[in-house]
Amino acid sequence: MILCNHHDVNISHDACEQIRCIVIIRKSGGRLGNRMFIFASGYGLARAHGCHFHASKRIIKELLNYFNITIKEDIWLSKEEVDNINDFVIKDTVCTFLPDILRPNAFKHIELRGYWQSYLYFDAYRDEIREIYTARSDTYQDYRNIFLV
Repeated sequence: MILCNHHDVNISHDACEQIRCIVIIRKSGGRLGNRMFIFASGYGLARAHGCHFHASKRIIKELLNYFNITIKEDIWLSKEEVDNINDFVIKDTVCTFLPDILRPNAFKHIELRGYWQSYLYFDAYRDEIREIYTARSDTYQDYRNIFLV
């Protein structure tokens, strides 16, 4: 019998901790702003529900072109871990706030698709989002050259 102390472990690496819920982002339409919104919304929903979070390498790669993205390891889930999950629902929206998704136990495993353009999904975690979206120094320089010419 294995006894688990859940108070001082990193849940993504604890064999005793089952994945309670996941927010997944694999696809995103539009451009950078749309990816920023869906990423922030997914992160906010994961934090609000105490879930794990996964975003595709393509989305992460694009965001890393502009930002120094850092995410707490205890929330992050790898592609390999996500690939083992079969029972997720796909939630699609186009710029419409869906308040029911913020209710407790609104989902178990969910994949976000579409355009999640509402700050209400991540407003409670705005300071964390600001830290996640810390611009790279070369991004500052590029925009400075554009706007201060």
